[in-house]
Amino acid sequence: MTRDLYIDSKVLDLEVLANKAKVIIDDVNQGYFCERIESPGDAWRVLTPYYENAGTKVNIASDIIFELVKSLTNLRSVLDADNGDEAEREFKIYDYMDKHNCDRDVAELLLQDQEEHD
Repeated sequence: MTRDLYIDSKVLDLEVLANKAKVIIDDVNQGYFCERIESPGDAWRVLTPYYENAGTKVNIASDIIFELVKSLTNLRSVLDADNGDEAEREFKIYDYMDKHNCDRDVAELLLQDQEEHD
């Protein structure tokens, strides 16, 4: 995979994640914080189950934003790679991270094992 193709792919992933987070945040804002309590019949809007649902959506948005920041950090590492060999190694590390759903340290160990066997 070329560097430009990798970067383009990661930018597209970041755009999708950002849009997902935006949708969830807009949903929470409109559905929970734009409501008015004008009568006793509207009291359900402040009851615990109603806000637990909002909390779940906020947690989902938080997870998406965490993944977004992690992907941005990974992309920055690739962009900061000076030479071709270092950039190629970064590509492999992030492919391992994606493939094995692991963090950078584990991916580096997996790559080292692979390089030793090659």
